[in-house]
Order: sequence, then C-alpha cells, then structure tokens
Amino acid sequence: MFNQDVFIEQLVKRQKSGKDYLFIGLYILAFLLLLLVIFIFIQYLIFFALLIVAGAAWGLYTLITNRNLEFEYICTNGHVDIDTIYNKRKRKRKVSMSSKNMEILAPVSDPAFRKYSEDKSYKTLDYTSNTGDANVWFFTGKYKDNMVLVLFEPESRIIEDCKRFNPRIVKFNPIQG
Repeated sequence: MFNQDVFIEQLVKRQKSGKDYLFIGLYILAFLLLLLVIFIFIQYLIFFALLIVAGAAWGLYTLITNRNLEFEYICTNGHVDIDTIYNKRKRKRKVSMSSKNMEILAPVSDPAFRKYSEDKSYKTLDYTSNTGDANVWFFTGKYKDNMVLVLFEPESRIIEDCKRFNPRIVKFNPIQG
C-alpha cells in the first residue's frame, strides 16, 4: 500500500491585546520625545535632524506594524512547525517538534494542562488568536534545550495527523467534539 505524505497548513490571526496597545503608545511617546529633543537642538543639526526624524519615523512605522501578527501552523506527517508572520511581510520559525517527541497534546480544558502550566521548568509559548476561543490546545516537549508548553488553536486535521504518528500523546478525540 502506498502511503502519502500529509501536509496541513492553518493560518491564525492574532488579535491585539492591551499589552500591544500599551507598547504602541510607548513607541509613539518615545518618538514624540525624540522630536522634542531634535527641535530643541535644531539650529545646530538641521541636516542630521531631518535624517534622524526620517529614520525614527520609519522605525516607528516598523515597530507598530510588527504588532500585526499571524501564526502559521504547518503539520507534515506528525511534525508540527509554528511560524510567526509579522505584518504579512516577514516570517520567523518559533517552534518545530515531531509528535513523536511530544509529551502530551490536549485541549487546555484537560486537567493535565494545570499541572504543566504551573510547572516553572516549562516555558510557555502562546501562539493563539488571543480571542478567548475555547478551541485552544497545548503540547509539551523539549525544543532547543528548553522544556516548552505551546498554546495553539489547531484544526482537527492537525490533531488527527499527530495522533496517527503518536496516538499515546493525544488526550482527546477531536471527532467527538
């Protein structure tokens, strides 16, 4: 029998939180303070002041738009990769783990979540939409010499693919609801 590779992609847009708006406000405040300092010394540094203002404006734009996040979950034959996409222009791999190396894969409503979330040896990585959706899952395992607890919102196809390669880690049957 011929086995085909399974490739699943899912894109999740992150909603801005109060923390994001706080950082945006701080970025704008720092920019305004920089403008004030430049205008105080403008008679001495006119050319450099214009360059500094232009650079600071570009930096402000970049910092604010980098708060527009999307997460892409990629599952290939039981291997889960999570990338962060910044303002639809830059991508960075955040975590990559085979289901064979996961300790557990379960919804956050599972009692095991509390045990892992309270364990300080696990670094929590949140790759969810930030909408309070009840479909948040977690997995744990070792990634880059750290024990991690990863929060994400996978489609049932991703759960099923991980279950196909390591059924003992999945603590919930997504087909049941």
